[in-house]
Amino acid sequence: MRALVISENRLAGLGLLTLAAHSGLAAQPATPAEAIASAHAGDLMLVYADSWSEETRGILAALHGAHARFIVVIPLMEADVRRAVLGAGALHAFSHEESDEIRSVLANFRWSSEPAEDKITLANGYVVELPRRRVRRGDRYLPLTLTECHILQLLRDEAYANPGNPLPPPRIHAAVWGNADARAPATLRGHIAQLRGKVEVDPEHPQVLLGRRGHGYWLELAPNARWRGLVGATQSSG
Repeated sequence: MRALVISENRLAGLGLLTLAAHSGLAAQPATPAEAIASAHAGDLMLVYADSWSEETRGILAALHGAHARFIVVIPLMEADVRRAVLGAGALHAFSHEESDEIRSVLANFRWSSEPAEDKITLANGYVVELPRRRVRRGDRYLPLTLTECHILQLLRDEAYANPGNPLPPPRIHAAVWGNADARAPATLRGHIAQLRGKVEVDPEHPQVLLGRRGHGYWLELAPNARWRGLVGATQSSG
């Protein structure tokens, strides 16, 4: 799924492009006409407008008529404007200050667009179901957060490409959070600890989510999962 950004404000448009990219969506700017023409492809439209103007209402009406899925961002999203935007067919309506909420919605769209069969079988037999954001442990299911899904996907992809190769923490942090600060190592360690509580039989003695101090983290997958990943990579490059 792509995110097409329609914005009459260049800086605001760049901000939405960055948010979409950090949420794992391919993103690109588009004119209203380009977005309407792409509606059938299932793309998500992000519309930024400086105000709830006649022009904005016209753009939303055209998108709604084309059966597009769109989210609208307006700086002053007062209650009556929010109701009007949602009434015009928008999936969500945000002010520009609600960046965390926008990011969460975009990440949800990203995971909901993943193939239903996208699963990770770990070396201990537990199965991570990314689109459903959960870990299957026999007949039990443990929910995963969006951040945990993103970390597991990164480690899964590295396990397919380079089994047993640690993924350095700076690469994980940059991919998941998009920036680095003094709290980055502790933040990642906290998420890894939470994940081990969900994917390990004994979190105190990890067997599938492993780490090496100074090098990074990696996943141990079931042999058949590694083989499927290798076949998929070969087919996509052929």
